[in-house]
Amino acid sequence: MGLYREDKFKLQMIIAGGVFLLSLFFIFYALIQLQQSNNRIEEALRDWDYQETIRGTQEMPIIQLDNNSPDKASTPHTSDTNVNTDNPQAFSIPLPNDLIGKMIIPKLNRELPIVQGTSDAQLSKGVGHYINSSMPGEQNNTVLAGHRDTVFRNLDELVPKDEIIVKTINGTFTYRISDSKIVSPDEVSVLAPSDQPILTLITCYPFNFIGNAPERYILTAELKKQGE
Repeated sequence: MGLYREDKFKLQMIIAGGVFLLSLFFIFYALIQLQQSNNRIEEALRDWDYQETIRGTQEMPIIQLDNNSPDKASTPHTSDTNVNTDNPQAFSIPLPNDLIGKMIIPKLNRELPIVQGTSDAQLSKGVGHYINSSMPGEQNNTVLAGHRDTVFRNLDELVPKDEIIVKTINGTFTYRISDSKIVSPDEVSVLAPSDQPILTLITCYPFNFIGNAPERYILTAELKKQGE
């Protein structure tokens, strides 16, 4: 009986050790993935800032972030880059993987690149723009998504009247937070068109949840009018 108990104890220790090592592996893997994502985000932000310094008044191509063709940039669909929220044709339409702008969140002291598309690969490079939503500054709903542990960490610290600044090739647009809510992942009303220029930010919730978070955190912001 004593020998049986000893063997059973050894087996339990082996299993516990295996579980511990497996947990360490997943923790280190997650940390490596997070660091790689942060590096891609920083690189995209540097690319956008570099383009801003040389753009001036001339029209520049939107930067292509497709890893399969890093040297090829897509050109805007329209040559008119003047800011005109009353004329949708005045907005350049990017292609998937294009680096389309930069988001500045003053309260969080954060600057983030904005990428066209919301696939896992695109979200690893920055804030993702829902392709079927309007471009920033347009008279509609601009929807942006981001990971809760990278670009949108601490997003819940923003409150009504806090500002979010979005810079694109079409201009600079300042939004003011108006509302926040928690919804289920299948809540599609947050993607609905709007007759007013609004910005909708989406990330997973709870922020500190381990694994696939069960809900979504939504921030809504209104485009600040000139003179406000």
